[in-house]
Amino acid sequence: MNFDKIDLEILKILQEDSRTPFTKIAEEVSKTIGGKNHISVDQKIPDTTIHFRVKKLKESGVIKRFSIDISPKILGFEIIGIIKINVGGHILKKISLSRAERISLQLSNAPNIVFVGIGEDRLTIYALVVARDRNQFLSLVENIRKNPDIDLIDYNLLSEIKKGEEVLKPLPVEVE
Repeated sequence: MNFDKIDLEILKILQEDSRTPFTKIAEEVSKTIGGKNHISVDQKIPDTTIHFRVKKLKESGVIKRFSIDISPKILGFEIIGIIKINVGGHILKKISLSRAERISLQLSNAPNIVFVGIGEDRLTIYALVVARDRNQFLSLVENIRKNPDIDLIDYNLLSEIKKGEEVLKPLPVEVE
């Protein structure tokens, strides 16, 4: 799919606030790219154009969903950590690869694990974890460590996130 300047501006605005009304997006896009594309002040991009562009971006899979960012700390998640898991020790490498894939899928379904990625070697798994406290985090690490397919597990706790807190979703919000 080819993106023009209008599509890219729409995406930029929606990433900042996915609730931005189409009329406001049309105004912002008109201001931003108007001068570059020689659009006169009288020729504003209509909000219907924005509506159809957003629809097209959703249908093509560029926009997957509209969501909100929730502060983990305010919800009581005091610990954020990265876990590195090396899978291996099998006689055949393809068994280790298969187990790494299975483990990564299992981790993807755990509520406190908000991000799972597989390294280039296909045997290293990285997981981003939110926990209410250090004990909950360490308990999760120990449960993962029990898996006999895991060669090595290492983790680091983060003291602060400077950029990218939006990766920490969806948070495991529990209704009591």
